[in-house]
Amino acid sequence: MQYYYGNYEDYSKVIYKKSLKKDSNRLGILLILFHAFMFGFSFISSIFLVFGLPYDSQSSVQTFLLDGLLSLLVFFITGLVYIFIVNLDTKVIFPFEKIKTSLLVKIVIIGVAVALVSNYAADMLSSVFSVFGIDNTIDFSYDVDSPLSILLYFVTVALVPALVEEFAFRGIILGTLRKYSDTLAIVISAGVFGLMHGNFVQIPFAFCVGLVLGFVVVKTNSLLPSILIHFFNNALSVFFDILYTNKVLQENVINYLECFVTALIAILAIIFFVKLIRKNKEIFTIEKKDEIMPFKETVKTVCSSPCMIVFACLSVLEALLVLVAL
Repeated sequence: MQYYYGNYEDYSKVIYKKSLKKDSNRLGILLILFHAFMFGFSFISSIFLVFGLPYDSQSSVQTFLLDGLLSLLVFFITGLVYIFIVNLDTKVIFPFEKIKTSLLVKIVIIGVAVALVSNYAADMLSSVFSVFGIDNTIDFSYDVDSPLSILLYFVTVALVPALVEEFAFRGIILGTLRKYSDTLAIVISAGVFGLMHGNFVQIPFAFCVGLVLGFVVVKTNSLLPSILIHFFNNALSVFFDILYTNKVLQENVINYLECFVTALIAILAIIFFVKLIRKNKEIFTIEKKDEIMPFKETVKTVCSSPCMIVFACLSVLEALLVLVAL
């Protein structure tokens, strides 16, 4: 038996730090597994192409089906296995506290507005890269012209990611870290969410969106608002992409419609933001708990854990490979 000689405060910090390191490494392993499954999928797809097996990489239906299956396997199934092995309390990591409909609408509109701003910022950064001859975007051009392909496109790009990614990042990861600090949980879950995108253009803006999604979950103690924000953000992209691809309207008309929808959401978001602030000035602040370690030290502890470092390296490597391949 080991004995610790020192005051109670120091002993609590030792136990706290040890527990945080343990959870950080566990979460790092989960994130590494996410990468491993992604790589495994790409490898299997390559085998299909090399051996001429029945897989058409240009078929939108096949591609969307495989993408949807991949998301479920990578984030949902892997996450469920992790929950079972680690024996996490599902009520803690998947909170769904009841929210008033009026408040939910306001939160979702504000969140979608922030996500849209981040999307435009990512497009601007991509344009800056292109000026220097760096094309850091991937062209996902598929024929989305049949009812089945449109439905699958909507499900796999808008619905499935909103469910499984919130399940993984705002559920398992943020939920696990909240017992240490809400601020820590928000920042770390947003950081790994950004890194998981594996693209230098998307990483910083996915991080910003992740901060908003994590903040919303902490303030409402519910995953529902973050799922809805994620869903509507993706759904808007899918909707306008389908309009452009199928030339439903003239391109300039679609551009005007997109600007109108964006402006409307932005105006509503500002109005709702002001109303929420006037009603409760504390609504956009995070209640500080009795934290044993300073925030910077907790972040350092998480980021310095070996498995988290491996995950970060894999994410940066993926982003570099994407950059080189384009």
